[in-house]
Amino acid sequence: MELLILLVGLLCLAAGIKLGAKFHYYDNLKKRNKDLRAQIAKRRHTYATADGLEDALAVTIDLLLRQDAADKYRRARVAQLNSILGEVRKGPLSYDGDRPADRPPENGDM
Repeated sequence: MELLILLVGLLCLAAGIKLGAKFHYYDNLKKRNKDLRAQIAKRRHTYATADGLEDALAVTIDLLLRQDAADKYRRARVAQLNSILGEVRKGPLSYDGDRPADRPPENGDM
């Protein structure tokens, strides 16, 4: 008899724990649903603001691309400068003064 009471008690305890876990799960779902609804209800940017931000981003990207091209041009000119100075360093008569000056690099040479 005592064993039966113990088993029924354990069964009730297990059912209570399981039921408590379900209640906790549903409470979390309610809270999450409420949070998501609050997030959906928040104000968003107007189309004009979004357009302005998009244009600002386009200008920023263009600026970075142009800066990159300018950096490539500077690196190419420094390489030409190193070439000329390397020729001069070979000796006092090694540089041909009659040769035409190096042209700036073209877009493809950068």
